[in-house]
Amino acid sequence: MFDAAVKKPPAAKLKATPMTWLWLTIAVIAAIGLLIVGIGSLLPREHRVSCTITLRTAQSAVWAAITDWRALPSWRNDLTAIELLKDSNEWVEISKFGRVSMRIERSEAEQLFVTRITDESLPFGGTWTWQLSALPDGSTRVTTIEDGFVRAPAFRFFSKFVFGHHSTICRAQLALAAKFGELAQPIAN
Repeated sequence: MFDAAVKKPPAAKLKATPMTWLWLTIAVIAAIGLLIVGIGSLLPREHRVSCTITLRTAQSAVWAAITDWRALPSWRNDLTAIELLKDSNEWVEISKFGRVSMRIERSEAEQLFVTRITDESLPFGGTWTWQLSALPDGSTRVTTIEDGFVRAPAFRFFSKFVFGHHSTICRAQLALAAKFGELAQPIAN
């Protein structure tokens, strides 16, 4: 009996203005950015990944290709040029992403070739180790190991979840196989 007499006021309608949408968009973008940095902060700074391929090419030919760093742009399609530095063991790799200074860290004829990024201003760094081993059938097993680090947490996030730590070394191995006219599938470890 009293229910009929009590009237509820109409619900207030919120009207979203263009400014409201702008601030909401900014808040969402900031939250996503903070989430990316937060997750990146929890990831380790250092990583170790490797890829392995087997080529039907003699070990000496593979060795010649990976150690002739002056000719890398002829088969590594991610590089556009090489700039020689004064030291014969140092060079700059130039790609559409920028410049990366490199040096030979260690070399053991036809078995082991280690290069290091020397540019401290980059958000990443580390070494690539190329290990070659001859197989009984005359083919060559090539393992490329990246011992790397990523400084900035946001870059760590993207390196791990978007690009993948393996991507560059596996692409380099595919390019090496293509140089010899081979189709090889790198195995990421």
